Amino acid sequence: MIHILGTFPGKTLPAHEAELLAAAAHVAGAPAILDALGVPKEKRLPMGRDMAALGHRMRELDTQGQSVAVLANGDPLFFGLGASLLPHLCGCPTAVHPAPSCLQLLAAALKRPWWKWRVTSLHGKDDPFALLASLTHAQETFVLTDPKHDPAWIGTLLAERGADESFVLHVGECLGLAEERIQHLSPAAAAHAAFQQPNVVLAERLGPGPAPNVDHVPLSHDGTISKTATRALAMALLAPGPEAVFWDAGAGAGTMALEAAARISHGMVFALEHSPRRLAAIHTNRIHARAWMVEIVSGPMAQTAPTLPRPSHIFWGGGMHPQNLEVLSRCLCPGGRMVASFVRLEVLHMLEEHAPRLGLGLCIHHLQHCQAEPLAGGTRLVPANPVFLALMEKPA
Repeated sequence: MIHILGTFPGKTLPAHEAELLAAAAHVAGAPAILDALGVPKEKRLPMGRDMAALGHRMRELDTQGQSVAVLANGDPLFFGLGASLLPHLCGCPTAVHPAPSCLQLLAAALKRPWWKWRVTSLHGKDDPFALLASLTHAQETFVLTDPKHDPAWIGTLLAERGADESFVLHVGECLGLAEERIQHLSPAAAAHAAFQQPNVVLAERLGPGPAPNVDHVPLSHDGTISKTATRALAMALLAPGPEAVFWDAGAGAGTMALEAAARISHGMVFALEHSPRRLAAIHTNRIHARAWMVEIVSGPMAQTAPTLPRPSHIFWGGGMHPQNLEVLSRCLCPGGRMVASFVRLEVLHMLEEHAPRLGLGLCIHHLQHCQAEPLAGGTRLVPANPVFLALMEKPA
């Protein structure tokens, strides 16, 4: 039998779990926990990062009739050792005995319910995309930090995006221990503070979520902005789901990226632009639209695109050249969709020539939109410039 035991910082195990630990022939866990609970060295199972190897060894011991205990912090199934190990214990009789998780400890310290919190972990993460998606969409985000990605790192990330006044960070240090401390900091204040380990963060968004329609926020642009009807049809043709990886290529003012951020709750959104003036506008517009998850990428498309996570959906609004079409086509995931928005007939001819060569299915839409305006006590329809939308689909 394998028992996975949750431990509480600075506390002894409950009597029943202490009996299970004492009866176990072998014990696995982090050295600090094993030391704290006085596990003899001869009973300790070597444990590295290879959970498959550890699980294989435990299954061998179980078939030999030798009991095994695993010690983990808090709730072993809350991003813990149990969650990593259980998939490798298939077929073995296993029991999990949880202790309070760090999430529960912080909620208790803050005296607020946690059932609506969105949870994300920075353990071993090399990018902030999951965190930023949660910060954009959730009112409250619980963050499991690590020594590299600590509350100061989170504060710097938000402050650099102009979100300092939009969040408060509730930081819990050494929860459950005598040194426990709870702080409530702005992102800028957290960015310049030092924190005790271990720590966790509840990031609370103080205002509304991302703007679903950028026409309702003040936008900075130089005229290179997609109109409402164009964005609506393009987004309908692309139909990104909540986990989409979305590129706004040749982003201009970034309007498509900003509206995509309101729809993509668990994915990634990138705005690719080369013009310094337009890049500055996107930075400003991201703040106004509260689209914190939009990652702004500077540089020529041919250089920057291959370095990014591959997109499932692309809106292509600028730089309509065969070379860029080839770059975007190569980056697009199998089964992905790309919509190009343009007004010049030459671009239409270019797509008709090169899209089939690249294996892309091509469907052309022509949008003519009119808007009502007052005239001499009545109303007239004023036409906008006609726009082509080319839907290109990559075979799965």
